[in-house]
Amino acid sequence: KNAEKMSGILLAPIALFLLQSGDAAELTQKGLKQLQNTEVALAAGKLKGLEVTDSFFQAASTLRKACKAGGAEANAYEGLSRALMACNDIRNSIKAAEDGLDLHPNEITLQLQLAKAYMASAQELSGKKQTAAREQARSVLEDAVAQHKKRSEPCVRLGETLIFLGDKEAAIESWQLALKRDPSTVDFASLPQWLGGVEAASLIEAHMNTVGEDPLLSWHLGMAHYAALPGSWKACKKTFLRTMELEPSYTSCWYYLANAAFFVGQRYSAEEKTREATKEYRFAAHAWSQYLTGPGGASHLQAAAAEGGDAIIADMKWLAGTAFANRDAKTAAGISRWLVQARPKDPEAWNNLAFFLRETNEAEESLAAYRNALKLQPDDPQVMNDLAVILHYYLQRDKEEAIDLYIQAAQRAEEILMDTEGMEADEISRIKTALRDATKNLKKLKAGSLRPN
Repeated sequence: KNAEKMSGILLAPIALFLLQSGDAAELTQKGLKQLQNTEVALAAGKLKGLEVTDSFFQAASTLRKACKAGGAEANAYEGLSRALMACNDIRNSIKAAEDGLDLHPNEITLQLQLAKAYMASAQELSGKKQTAAREQARSVLEDAVAQHKKRSEPCVRLGETLIFLGDKEAAIESWQLALKRDPSTVDFASLPQWLGGVEAASLIEAHMNTVGEDPLLSWHLGMAHYAALPGSWKACKKTFLRTMELEPSYTSCWYYLANAAFFVGQRYSAEEKTREATKEYRFAAHAWSQYLTGPGGASHLQAAAAEGGDAIIADMKWLAGTAFANRDAKTAAGISRWLVQARPKDPEAWNNLAFFLRETNEAEESLAAYRNALKLQPDDPQVMNDLAVILHYYLQRDKEEAIDLYIQAAQRAEEILMDTEGMEADEISRIKTALRDATKNLKKLKAGSLRPN
């Protein structure tokens, strides 16, 4: 009888524990689902203002019940801490993670969450208290690194924390350990932001020496060098060009090469190193042409249409002119093809494209571009003359149309020159040139000459 009595006393708490554990599991599942749905809705922009706090608070309330029910797993405490942090209740977020670790010692998800909560606390503090909070995060992460010898996540988080503490050397060692354990957890794109371009490049390069050449790693290495401009320009250029050798589809390299070369060219110009500046501007034009005539051209159209787009257009026109001045009409034409897409009602863009195409012996496309330019400025004598030149000398057809265009160009130029008051000297010179060329070309056409000057 005593045994039966004792058995009843023991079974009651066990049954109660099992019931509570079942409740905890159900509540945990519900709370985590609420938390996940809230995070997804927030990312999608479906929650705003107080709705955000309310939704996270509901998830936190459910997860708190799960933790109080008894027998809750580590994910209940981790989720509760995360939800409370989202509600900006950092103190209780820390407590939730600590409570979870009391019940589930050395659980890595809780260690990472606790460290995150300490770092969030540090953001609200200053001076010694801020440093103390970061040191607490550091201590938790160092324990996690030591206890989970095959996991790299705590190494990465420790590296970030050490940067905040001003210990870059130790941070680099922490990222090195993360790369040794599991490179897939390391965000190579963010390394230059944490370490600086030079240090990030050294870290990535050392890793590549271990695992071998890879186009994605090479791209990240190029971006690290890009972050260290202008001093790293040679390495940046070499790396991005090599990246495209390894994987030709990585055409975004041209975008960064173009920006970097233009930036370096500006630095040389400021130092009055004209020859060096010209060399970099020529390469910048080439890189932009490669980028704009590839898949990147469409996305850059959006940039040109946005605020500040006129500055982009002005730079591209200048680079096209620079390329042509340095005997690279093909590059100039490549940039100009993009320019007429970006500004289809810009007569200057069409006229420039037509001229560059003429110089690359693409006469049919040049003719089409000149016709577009003339539609946009039907009274411009220079455009009339240049369109006739294509028909006359390059395509050698439609003689009557060419004659008519030369005559119109000369007549219109004479009309303009009858009243030049208020005109700029450069514009007057341009109209005089159009009159001279149209008159001379008309005479040659009537004489049967098909050779330009």
